[in-house]
Amino acid sequence: MKMIITRRLKDYDKWKHSKWSQGVVGQVQDIKQVLLDAVRYSSHGWDIATPGLVQLGFFLMESTPGKSSTSDGGVAQQVSGLGSEVLQMVFKFHCIAQQEVLSQLLNRIITGCNSPSVDSYFRLLHSIISSEPQVVLDSLHQVREAVSYLSLLPPAAATSLLWTLQPLVKISPSFRDSLLLVLRKSLFSRQPEARRSGLIGYLQLLRSEGVATSVQSNWQLCSSQAPMTSSSANEALCYEILGVLRRCLSQQDTVRVALYEGLSDIYQTSPQLEEPILTLLLSQFNHFYQHDKATSLPVQLANCVTVSHGEATRVEPLDHLIRSVQLCVTCSLHRSSSSDKVVESCVATAQARLDDVLVRMIRCELDDFEIDTAADYSITGSVGMKNVMRCFIVAGMYETLLEYAFVAGEKSMESCQNVLKIFRGYQLVVNILKEKGVIPAGLAGSKKGVSTKSQKGPHSMLSLKGLATMLQALISDELPAHQPGLGLLRESNALRSYLVSTALQAVHQFSDQTGDDHHQLATDAMTTLGRCFYKLMGGRVLAPQSGQNKKDKGKPLLVMSVEGLHRLMLIMCSRGVDQLCHFLSALDEVTRDSSQQQIIHHFIRHFQHYVNSAVAGEASVLGNKETQLLVNLIASLSAQLDPSQLLDQVHGWVKTICVEWNLENDVNLTKALLSLMFTTSSQLSPDLTLLRHLSEDVQYQLGDIEEDIQVAESKHFSVVTPRTSEGCVLSLIYQQTEQALEIVDWLIDHLKAEHSVHSLTAAAADLMIEETEDAIGQTCDRLCQIVRILHNMSRSADIPSKGRSQDLFKCLQKFYGVLEQLTKHVCVCACVCIQYICVCLPTCAVLRFQLDNASCFISLHDT
Repeated sequence: MKMIITRRLKDYDKWKHSKWSQGVVGQVQDIKQVLLDAVRYSSHGWDIATPGLVQLGFFLMESTPGKSSTSDGGVAQQVSGLGSEVLQMVFKFHCIAQQEVLSQLLNRIITGCNSPSVDSYFRLLHSIISSEPQVVLDSLHQVREAVSYLSLLPPAAATSLLWTLQPLVKISPSFRDSLLLVLRKSLFSRQPEARRSGLIGYLQLLRSEGVATSVQSNWQLCSSQAPMTSSSANEALCYEILGVLRRCLSQQDTVRVALYEGLSDIYQTSPQLEEPILTLLLSQFNHFYQHDKATSLPVQLANCVTVSHGEATRVEPLDHLIRSVQLCVTCSLHRSSSSDKVVESCVATAQARLDDVLVRMIRCELDDFEIDTAADYSITGSVGMKNVMRCFIVAGMYETLLEYAFVAGEKSMESCQNVLKIFRGYQLVVNILKEKGVIPAGLAGSKKGVSTKSQKGPHSMLSLKGLATMLQALISDELPAHQPGLGLLRESNALRSYLVSTALQAVHQFSDQTGDDHHQLATDAMTTLGRCFYKLMGGRVLAPQSGQNKKDKGKPLLVMSVEGLHRLMLIMCSRGVDQLCHFLSALDEVTRDSSQQQIIHHFIRHFQHYVNSAVAGEASVLGNKETQLLVNLIASLSAQLDPSQLLDQVHGWVKTICVEWNLENDVNLTKALLSLMFTTSSQLSPDLTLLRHLSEDVQYQLGDIEEDIQVAESKHFSVVTPRTSEGCVLSLIYQQTEQALEIVDWLIDHLKAEHSVHSLTAAAADLMIEETEDAIGQTCDRLCQIVRILHNMSRSADIPSKGRSQDLFKCLQKFYGVLEQLTKHVCVCACVCIQYICVCLPTCAVLRFQLDNASCFISLHDT
């Protein structure tokens, strides 16, 4: 059943994206709607089918493609989504199946936490809990049993599970108490991963709206001292959680990193928790703050990294601690002044600490941090590892103070000067790590880790909001009072490249996140970064100053901007047309009153302008790499357009470029343009004229397989050259030919199915013959077009020597298989359409004769 559903979804996808198949087969029934209707009707006395529907739903959900999967990923995602919808409807309409669905769902989450389907299971469980919470409460023992395995789950799975169960925590005090016991057990487990899971659970409880209520300044009191009235129940829980979190300060550094990040996030969303969170962070920071201002070094760096038993250990992630403090302070500075004097005192104290650290860090030299270029930085020894860890901590402090100086200084001249001074110190530390090979020289941005295996690296210490604020100010801020300071920053080529590369790194890491619990602040920051990338693409802002090498500095900045915008739009495309159009509207206010299709086409036209300028070589606006990224971006947006005049404009535009412009043998750009042309053509045109013309051009460029035969001149597409023919055009022709054959094969199967249905009665059989005659005729015409394409490819020279014989014979094998299936079907139908087959067979015989004369390595057998 799963195979049938998957195949039907694939067939529907082929029909939907092929203008020719839509003309032959007017309408194809959507298997998704059929299955959902069956589930809906099963609520009326079809209880015997319920177990099978449950099993089918879970089988379908197992089809979720992995992150590395590239084949049929869209169809596999549809199959998984269909399974989720089936199970949700079964849970809603069949009371007898609710226990079974919930039990299997929880078991699969616990036992398959590393499988690709686990995210789909979490989304389904969250949907069930949100829509039917009372039903889940009736099976609370199953949920408690699943939660008891929390310490055994990876932190990512534990986080998703806790987020999924949040609605139950708010409505069930008994479940909340059970969860607290499990979290306490996990938090003090021997396994660091279990401790992180327990900490994440406590932070989520503190973040939830039902818990984060008013907390008075006497938060240090234990829960037994809090009055246990109904109005103070949440307050008492906050006391207990904050007391537990204070004990986390004595655990491993990885646990404390998660604690610092979680507390700063809660601080920004829960103003009532300002005083306890900031007090906790300041008390920890005071242990490492150098109170003696006569000392140049503002922190006790020696206490952060130690060597014990020949192994270097980071005792305190001081850079993360300072980052958390500065995020809290800058958040308070931008809020309305608090009436609570205690909160104001805490913020003032923290701000004074940060200001002092900033000034002293500017005055510090590398020698003050005991960082020496001649020292050992090998990660295999304890001494080298200690030096590397110290460098990472210092670099993280520089990044954190850079953001603080800019945000808290409100773009004044003095604050911008401090930003440049801090950035120079950061560059010195990072350059040492690059020279020693700890950080690959080709990677942009800071890398807060030792491993160089990952090309993306860990997160930068700059917050998303701070990064977006800085980049937006450099690009868009035009207030006269800010121009002296911002002008100073804009003159720094290294600073702007650092900010853009860090923004691109943040976009990559944002796109790798899974689940639906994206913080709204992060999404808003990504929208701001997208707006910055969009403005940078034109090259009109942050332009190189006089004396700067435009070729060396301008192009990488533009490449990163195009790549970042492309990645963001891919993320939004995966979330649906509504999210995409909302994102696009935020980039350009002109599109706010337009329809969704018009908004998408507006940006396509904008990107087409840049591609046209690059192809025409106007002032070298874009290079080949940037142009290819823009073409891919246009292709992603075009996939969201319905077949209409808007899509026809895209097709006409890309066809014009392929016909008129020689791209100087740029293989990658040629491939991107031709792929876009074929994708749009398949949705708009029923014939294969473009593919046939392309094959004729390839044969003309490569010559005939027999040297004494003169090939007729064919120059339909200027992008086709000898180099591009061998590099990408041949593979595209084979790919498009194989796809055309697959559609024909699907149509033959469809005709067979129609024949088996209508052959039940004589009258239906007569009607089927009349309806099938035209379909078979069009199919034969299609095969004749494919024969001409294969003929051109088989006669092209150098195909065997270039290793293309296998691709050619793969298409030929597929062609003869399809022709055989069509012939058998016509014979079975005893249809009058045999004359169409006779039109196609002589051409196939000619093709066979030509192949026998070719210098090919594989012999063909007659069908």
